Amino acid sequence: MKSIQSISMMFVAVCIAIAAGYFISLTSFEPEEKALFAYACACVVTYVFYCISGEAKREEIERWDECETQDYENFSNSNDRILSLLKDDQGDLQ
Repeated sequence: MKSIQSISMMFVAVCIAIAAGYFISLTSFEPEEKALFAYACACVVTYVFYCISGEAKREEIERWDECETQDYENFSNSNDRILSLLKDDQGDLQ
């Protein structure tokens, strides 16, 4: 079901891109300006495909996993440091 939804969303994005390209070609702008508009449209469609494919979400999840791992390592290192300081303090008291 999820793949059908993704494919239908991509189909809608392609239809919108085709319509935008058609309307850009009908405008009375200079050819250079039309090329610029077409390039902008292609960038938007590429970003939409990137988001629809789930790659953006996957990268975000990977970033969160990396942050959690680093936080755990920092927490573990700080706990080791605190324990070593406490042991040093206990040795000084005896």
